[in-house]
Amino acid sequence: STSLRSRRSAVSSENPLLDNYRRMAVAYEKDAQEAEVAAEKYSYMTQAALGGAVKQAVNTEMERLHVRPWANAVWQFERMLRDPRPANAAAKASEAAAPYEKEFNVYVDRQHKFDAAAQQYALRVRADGELAKNLATYSNQYRLEGDSEKADEFKVQAQTLMNQVASEQSLAKQYHAMAQQIFKKLPDIQKMAGQAAEYAAWKENPAGALPTAQLLPFTVAPPLDLAATGDVSVAPPVR
Repeated sequence: STSLRSRRSAVSSENPLLDNYRRMAVAYEKDAQEAEVAAEKYSYMTQAALGGAVKQAVNTEMERLHVRPWANAVWQFERMLRDPRPANAAAKASEAAAPYEKEFNVYVDRQHKFDAAAQQYALRVRADGELAKNLATYSNQYRLEGDSEKADEFKVQAQTLMNQVASEQSLAKQYHAMAQQIFKKLPDIQKMAGQAAEYAAWKENPAGALPTAQLLPFTVAPPLDLAATGDVSVAPPVR
């Protein structure tokens, strides 16, 4: 085996074509490595150059479309939608107005009761007045017939009933007047409830931020120049 290796070595050293092939293979390998490095370098440089151009083009287009102010408007609108102050203000306003609303309902209930009592006495005045007239008629009839005892009896009854009618009529007027006085106080209570609610709401939301219900009908519009040309290709979704 030693002699075989010696022979191959001798053949190799004596074969100039083989030696040239080996040198060329080494050179090709070196060139390939250098080419790979260069390719990576130029690829990076190309990407960097293209990236800068694309970035510049994107920035130019964004500037033309007013993307930044439009995006800022959308963000501001989103902040308004998420602002808790209007809801807190509404809750505090309701809480502040609650005692006045309760008192308002008490006054309304009293007014209705006085009105109902006045109407009931007015009905009794009419009925008792008719009865008193009938009793007076009976008294006169018996007196014409010569029965003074029954005539005097019906007269007393008629007179007593007329006095009762007068008392009932006075009560009806008093109750009606009381109902009217209570009714006149109702706007004042409502006004106080509104003032209390407004003050409580102002403390929670002094800037006057709009509640979500008043914002929902609106949306962020594109810039005026885009709206005029109809170019809304990048318009945000309607809320």
